[in-house]
Amino acid sequence: MKKLILLLTILSFHLPLAMAQPSKQELADMEQRLTRMERLMNSQVLVDMQLRLEQMQQELQSLRGEVEQLNYQLQESRQHQRDLYQDIDRRLLLLERGGVGNGDASQQAADASSEESEVLPSLDEQKDYQQGINLLKEFRYAQAAKAFDAYLNKYPQGRYAPIARYWLADSYYSDRKYKPAIEQYQLLLKEYSDSPKAPQALLKVGYSQAELKQWAEARKTMEQVIASYPKTTEADLATRYLQRLKQQGH
Repeated sequence: MKKLILLLTILSFHLPLAMAQPSKQELADMEQRLTRMERLMNSQVLVDMQLRLEQMQQELQSLRGEVEQLNYQLQESRQHQRDLYQDIDRRLLLLERGGVGNGDASQQAADASSEESEVLPSLDEQKDYQQGINLLKEFRYAQAAKAFDAYLNKYPQGRYAPIARYWLADSYYSDRKYKPAIEQYQLLLKEYSDSPKAPQALLKVGYSQAELKQWAEARKTMEQVIASYPKTTEADLATRYLQRLKQQGH
């Protein structure tokens, strides 16, 4: 019995040592297996990376297409706005000069020629005014405001003064400078109350007051638009804006 115990004790010490020391062949086999596993893992990583790269390239192409489409739409919108500024400017000039009636065309031409010969602005005045218009059409609002302000200081009674006053206010408004915008719109309403742009000027006074969170003043202005210019687009817009202010708790 003692011999059996001694034998088991000796085996308990030597068996782990034998198991802990694999043969060279076993080590070589293990190395080969590890190498194959590493290759497989690297290969899978490369495949995943390639798939991810292709996916990113597709997403990039899609984004480029969307950007190109947005750029095209932006250019169209800007061109439309430039054309709109030019058309509005032309119509305002016609209205300021008395408009075009339904009489004889030759008589209208003669009257227009006679009127223009009396009030046609100088080339310098036309150039100074046009500078502001060009800047406005290029959406350079701060520069446009400076140009219109310079025009009004130089030609306070100029032929384009009423329209320049409106464009000055609109330049401030488009540049989110609402306080000076309000001042200029109100000057237009005070000095040229019969201007074709008076309804829109008063409406934008209300918009500007709302942007400045002057809710009571904005509501009062919108009510004034409705009362002063009933059955107009501006009155309709003012009505809708009042409803919106009410819904927002203002």
